[in-house]
Order: sequence, then structure tokens, then C-alpha cells
Amino acid sequence: MKTEKPTGSDAQTLKHYRAVEARLYGDVMKVCRSYGSHLSLISILGILDIVKDELKDLDQRGRRLMRQESPETESENLETIV
Repeated sequence: MKTEKPTGSDAQTLKHYRAVEARLYGDVMKVCRSYGSHLSLISILGILDIVKDELKDLDQRGRRLMRQESPETESENLETIV
């Protein structure tokens, strides 16, 4: 299987994506360390597992909504909001 090298734009997007991932990782670790003196490791891991499941559910619902909405439905939704 041949892998293609990313183009300039794709490489920049990938670089940005990785930077955001690293920042999120650092933020999560910082928060976990701050709660580490108050909660047990098992509690922190349990909370992270619950958050993981909730994020998966939100992602699935968002994808379903995006598939269901058509351009006509979007314009109708905007009219009812305004």
C-alpha cells in the first residue's frame, strides 16, 4: 500500500491538529494532577471514562443530525429562530 505525503496545506492542518491534541493532553493532565490530592486514581479514571462515553454519544448524535439536515431544513430552522 502506498502512502501519500501530505501537501503543504494538509501538513499545516495536521501540525495544527497535533498541537491542539498536545495542548488538550497537557490540560487534562494538569487538571488530573490538581484533583489527585483530593480524589483517588480510581475516581479520576472513572470520571474520565464517563466523560469519554458522553463525548462518544455527543459525537454520534451530531453526526446523525448532520446526515438528517438538508439545506432546505437548515433555512427553515434559521427562519424559526429569527
